[in-house]
Amino acid sequence: MDLNPQQQDVHLLHYWNVIRKRWKVAFAILAVVRTGTFLASYFSKPLYLSKIRIQIERETNSVTIEDIFGIAASEQEFLQTQYVLLQSRGLALRVVEDHKLYNDPELYPQGVAGKTPKELQNIKDGIAGGLLGGITVEPVRGTSLVDISYVGGSPALSQKIAEAWGESFMRMNIAKKLDAVQQAESFLNMQIATVQAEVESSRHDLQEYGRSRGIISMGEGSKSDDVVMSKLGQLNTDLTNAQQLVFQKEAAFGAVQRTAADAIASGDPMVQRLSQDLSQMQRDYSDKLATMKEGHPEMKRLAGTIEKTRAARALAVQQAYSKQVEAARAEYSAAVSQKNSIETAYNQQRTEAQRMNVDSGRYFDLRKGVDTK
Repeated sequence: MDLNPQQQDVHLLHYWNVIRKRWKVAFAILAVVRTGTFLASYFSKPLYLSKIRIQIERETNSVTIEDIFGIAASEQEFLQTQYVLLQSRGLALRVVEDHKLYNDPELYPQGVAGKTPKELQNIKDGIAGGLLGGITVEPVRGTSLVDISYVGGSPALSQKIAEAWGESFMRMNIAKKLDAVQQAESFLNMQIATVQAEVESSRHDLQEYGRSRGIISMGEGSKSDDVVMSKLGQLNTDLTNAQQLVFQKEAAFGAVQRTAADAIASGDPMVQRLSQDLSQMQRDYSDKLATMKEGHPEMKRLAGTIEKTRAARALAVQQAYSKQVEAARAEYSAAVSQKNSIETAYNQQRTEAQRMNVDSGRYFDLRKGVDTK
């Protein structure tokens, strides 16, 4: 559409006349806006953002309750569930509980001394709600990585909350896995009861067969047969126990290897002492930073001490972790050696039993079926 240049000039002249007549009002509005903006920016409290990145992975090397009951879930559903949990009030309360944030003066300056349990719970709920307002969870597209951000009133607080959020989320997942194991244990106990009933029935058939053939039965048969079968039965029991012990030690060894060194070494006295020292030094550094610059000799000395303590703690963590790994490996190796020894003796005894007559061989097959159940 064509515009008439003369008409456009008239419009612009009209606007200029309006501005010239109302310039005082326009200037007053501009002055008020600029003054308000200056005051708001001057008196507003600065905010700080801290971000961590964690990886969410479904366990693929362990049996879960979903595997036992045949419940299939897609990877996308699993990740979406984890994202919701990361922003849940339950996780916020767990963060407050795990890290005793109600004792943090930045989050609750009044302190909780003398508070009743109900008042303390209300304080925790309030802190948890406030934390949720500052937490942001952002999945990294195309990966299983998640960025957890927290906006707080100080750099130290922001970093503390972000790291605490990730740590408590991992603790919550571990607790869920333990709960799944307990459910699996209940299910398996019911299955064991069913199998035990079948074992009793098979054992009855075995005894009847032995009596009908004159083979080692309760108080019947030759003394040599009784001795052979008694030893074979005992070795079979020992082998079953040894195999179970190997599975337990192998699982314990694997769990230690998969668990983070900090988690394994958290109970070590040296690590605990160095962790406390490091936390105290970092608090002292933050306190002195309010009155001294980072280049001050005292601040440099304190920073050097912090780095030495952090290195000493890392070494202590690694040493404690290596000690736990070696202990678990030694127990696993000992269990394997014991199982191999018992298995060798069991195979030798079974070979001797198989030299018996055909009826005895059939008897042993039935007995083996009972032992397998």
